[in-house]
Amino acid sequence: MTPRGERLCRILLWGGAALLGVGALTIVVLATFYPRPPRPLPAISVVAIPAAPKLSAKEVDTFARKPMSRAIVKPTPPPPPKPVVPPLDMVVRLSGIIDYGPDSPREAFIEMRQTGQTKSYRVGDSLPSIGASVKGIADGVVMEYDSKLWKLTDRGATPAAIDPVTTSGTKP
Repeated sequence: MTPRGERLCRILLWGGAALLGVGALTIVVLATFYPRPPRPLPAISVVAIPAAPKLSAKEVDTFARKPMSRAIVKPTPPPPPKPVVPPLDMVVRLSGIIDYGPDSPREAFIEMRQTGQTKSYRVGDSLPSIGASVKGIADGVVMEYDSKLWKLTDRGATPAAIDPVTTSGTKP
């Protein structure tokens, strides 16, 4: 660029800066010394309020005598009682346990007292007629009945203590 072109560019830039400065000064003066005139408020809309119905003293008195309740929702009835499940002793009886050796799982022979039928069961088998399942076989049968673990022996049923040896189907 030539020195003459540089001088012309400098003059144009200083002139633009001066114009911008004058414009900014004008905006500041107008905003400070000349406030805007207030705007008119929007028109108020007239809403007709319906008049309350006239109640006689007799109507007010009958309303006041009505039984009132603080309940918002009617109370729900209590849940139905849980069905009574007969004890495991009354439903089944352990007839015997057969051990076929170290390579085979044990089998338990369980008699259904209602029908008198005896059937063999292994670990994992279920007794759908009473809703029970065999969990383990050792010196007795560990069964899940009514969401509880029971140990069924030839003497009857007792609540089972969880023992890993009695819950497996194979010999220890």
